[in-house]
Amino acid sequence: MKRNSKKFQTDLKLTLALAALVLLMGYAYLNRQSDAELPAAGVKVTIEPGSSLFTIARQLEAAGVIADARCFSLVAIMTGKMRKLQAGTYEFKEPLRPGAVLEILTSGKVMYYKLTIPEGANIYDIADMVAASGRISRREFLAAALSPATARRFGIDAPSMEGFLYPETYYLTDDTDTLKLMERMVAQFRDFYPPAYQERARVLGLSTLEVITLASMIEKEAVDPADKPLISSVFHNRLKQNMRLQSDPTAVYGIPDFKGRIYPRHLRRQSAYNTYRHRGLPPGPICNPDRDSIKAALYPTASPYLYFVATGGGRHTFTTSLEDHNRAVHGPTDD
Repeated sequence: MKRNSKKFQTDLKLTLALAALVLLMGYAYLNRQSDAELPAAGVKVTIEPGSSLFTIARQLEAAGVIADARCFSLVAIMTGKMRKLQAGTYEFKEPLRPGAVLEILTSGKVMYYKLTIPEGANIYDIADMVAASGRISRREFLAAALSPATARRFGIDAPSMEGFLYPETYYLTDDTDTLKLMERMVAQFRDFYPPAYQERARVLGLSTLEVITLASMIEKEAVDPADKPLISSVFHNRLKQNMRLQSDPTAVYGIPDFKGRIYPRHLRRQSAYNTYRHRGLPPGPICNPDRDSIKAALYPTASPYLYFVATGGGRHTFTTSLEDHNRAVHGPTDD
């Protein structure tokens, strides 16, 4: 009996080894056979969520990525990857065998679209950039960005998403919709607005909305980051003295496609955001500020200044009186 048992075990091991060898040879054969017709460079394939292995295989075959859907399916089954295929849009830039195609589809290496939001962009600018990427329409983005309901959805106490869509580089996929993109932007904002900033805002007697509104004005006024804390000090000093902030960028906020020079007629414009007409801060941010502007809003340089004017080269001249300010604007006058 012992001899028969040993013989059985030996036969079983041989059978298993042979089966493994057959499977290995079969896999090698199928993997080699399936690249008879190599895919053209730049083939893009979108795998929809819930697609079966055989649906995906036929889709890849129709796109020219693989030569034989049945061979591809067998390789997927033999390697245990049939249930690991991930949805998304994939780009195949070079000839690949089924095993390599499966590696891409199971690793989730989907196509990404780069979207860079510069500092100081407002929601109208961002809507144009998003629309240019071809993923989300301008109308759809603005409808969500301008809605107080969207702000509430993300736990933001603000009239819109303006100011809370952090300027950064984002990578979109075909399934990135407006709310998914905004979720990532708000997450980035929260990374740069830690609890210490919230506590600092309370010390200053400002809400988060007021801090970001002030930061957005600093962002639009400053060219050189070195001037931001001083510009902030001017706004803080004016707020304390109940002076109008008289920030030019607030006067033109909301004008569609505004570009270029600000004229006196803009400063007279009827708008809740126009700080030439209304005291205090605007009702919300006028752009999406970066971390330096947010920090400057919370930590202004201690100064006596009440005025500033751009002097060229990206810098500003700061003054304490209207007389000195006018001199900085117009140059010295003859007495």
